[in-house]
Amino acid sequence: MIRGKHTIAIGGELKHEQIFHDGVFSNWAFTNVPTADPQNVARTGQALASFLLGLPSTASRILGDPSLNASRYLVHYYAQDDIKLTPKLTLNLGLRYEDSHWFHHNQGRLSGYDTETGRYMWASANPITGEPANVPRTLVDPDRNNFAPRFGVAYLLTPKTTVRSGYGIFYNSNFTWETSSARGNWPYSVSQSREGMNRDFPDSPVTNVFPGTLDLKTVPPDVQHSMSRHQRVGYMQQWNLHVQRELSTGLVLEMGYVGTKGTKLSSFFNANVANPGPGPVQPRRPLQNVGGFSEDKSIANSSYHGFTAKMEKRMSANANFIANYSYSRFIDLCSVFGCPSPQNSFNIKADYAPSDLNNTHIFTLGYVTNLPFGRGQRFGAGMSGAANAIIGGWQVNGITTLRSGRPFNVTLNFDNQNDGQRSEHQRPNVIRDPQPSGFNSTESKWFDTAAFAIPAPYTYGNLGRNALVGPRLQTWDFGLLKNIRITERSRLQFRAEFFNAFNNVNFGNPNASIGSQGADTPGFGEISGVVTNQRQIQFGLKYLF
Repeated sequence: MIRGKHTIAIGGELKHEQIFHDGVFSNWAFTNVPTADPQNVARTGQALASFLLGLPSTASRILGDPSLNASRYLVHYYAQDDIKLTPKLTLNLGLRYEDSHWFHHNQGRLSGYDTETGRYMWASANPITGEPANVPRTLVDPDRNNFAPRFGVAYLLTPKTTVRSGYGIFYNSNFTWETSSARGNWPYSVSQSREGMNRDFPDSPVTNVFPGTLDLKTVPPDVQHSMSRHQRVGYMQQWNLHVQRELSTGLVLEMGYVGTKGTKLSSFFNANVANPGPGPVQPRRPLQNVGGFSEDKSIANSSYHGFTAKMEKRMSANANFIANYSYSRFIDLCSVFGCPSPQNSFNIKADYAPSDLNNTHIFTLGYVTNLPFGRGQRFGAGMSGAANAIIGGWQVNGITTLRSGRPFNVTLNFDNQNDGQRSEHQRPNVIRDPQPSGFNSTESKWFDTAAFAIPAPYTYGNLGRNALVGPRLQTWDFGLLKNIRITERSRLQFRAEFFNAFNNVNFGNPNASIGSQGADTPGFGEISGVVTNQRQIQFGLKYLF
């Protein structure tokens, strides 16, 4: 709708979604601890020996019917006004409202544990006790304050210079995995976990870790994973400022700043963790009617700040290209869903660090050029017949990517804290710079492995998360294309494509898991894999009509 200087758009979206997947599993972990010397756990014991003796350290299982058959509605509205204030100044104003319902199980089988009240929760009649539902059918209280303003401005500073800026809030409405954390729990399924077993005494052999019966009425309540009752809808704030300048005909340079901030982001972390200490774990847990489990909560934040530069050459003189460079820093608590839990569950802020996805420098170049040979070109403009068919009509294109290394985390591969975490991500002490200036990083020793030490038993390591940086990456992909015109309406196209044309070896991050042997842990600091394929060449022939 256009009214004077205003271009107004109003609309909405109604969507129904349904998901279904199963979730039966059983996990067992065997470490060096059960066969270690209690006075020197860090340097004694063997995981293989623990396995052969049938002495697990942790175990978990879900049995019964943990399937997720769920559905929901999304109701979104928006309004936007583009205002042409002057010939040089345009203003964009918008507002969205998103009512993204949480999923509900079509058979009412969402359940979990509420860490705030210390009680089990279920979304339909309890088949064990006969009690009615004690939480909403979604398990999570509604979150209906999700307003998302948008603002943008563009100003023509000079005939060849434009300034643009914008700000917006963007909500995440994909709750599939979050809802998955509320299926497969008591009272609808058997969900059990044991941690910190066989540490001081071999009292939990594999044959009697779990009860032999599958009768739900005889299995004590427990959960593997749950979802917070007060889960919120996470959102991102994004803002930017760019200046674009036309340097010459068809050649444009753009430079700017981009910032984002994530708030109330989903995190799937250890819950009901005990304080580090000797002896059995369960008596030290804050909540005594449940073991260790993972809880999905909206407690993670993130931030990104980056300088960007882009140069674009639009097609002229048989060539075009676009080059991009960014210099940035990306900090978060949880880089991907299912990310490692914080080392210290009572101080999660200590794990805010460069993201797994952080790349300080990224450069990309994409280009297409028609070779200047053949009829109508700079060389051989008057060619015809067989000569033009062979020499003319060739095109070269390519993509080059260069980026700095990504951070990685150095962790212990055994439970030094004895705090009963469902998934352990403990770190060592650092005693000197593991990547000092001038250090010769190789695939057999990417960092100084002697820079780390095993913390004293029942203590946290002093090394921060993602403190080291892995190898750089570079890829060069090329394509050679030849168009052969057959008739006015048909042609034959030949393609030769070269992926990783120079056969660059792009190593992955090294093995950063340190065991009870400390710096002598086999494979510690070594790189054993690559992240790109070796050179690949392919040819193709296509008929277009």
